[in-house]
Amino acid sequence: MPVAAFSESFGSARHASHLIAFAFDIPTTGRVLVYEYPAQTTPEAFARSIAAKPKIRGPLGSTGYYKVASIRGGLPALISVANGGAPWSVEWLENGIDVMVAGNTAIGDRLLDLATRV
Repeated sequence: MPVAAFSESFGSARHASHLIAFAFDIPTTGRVLVYEYPAQTTPEAFARSIAAKPKIRGPLGSTGYYKVASIRGGLPALISVANGGAPWSVEWLENGIDVMVAGNTAIGDRLLDLATRV
């Protein structure tokens, strides 16, 4: 059950959209945020975009990683993990909605399992 919810309009008068966010407090993980808003791209363009992310390398000595995975029956998802307790996220498109699950405690690849449950 969410501990808080938030809704905000964004975009222009011609292309108005709404962002909805939910906050969950999950034992052993901490605060997790779930953002949902209308997708700003096609599923095909999103898949191409995230496929390029793991190839992007940060400055020498940077930490963390990107990884492409499947979620919810094979939808392409981008996992972003920063090292040392920094934020993480999982993002995917589902039924025309851009969904992002994010938290502030790096839990590595376990976050994909977490994202499927919230």
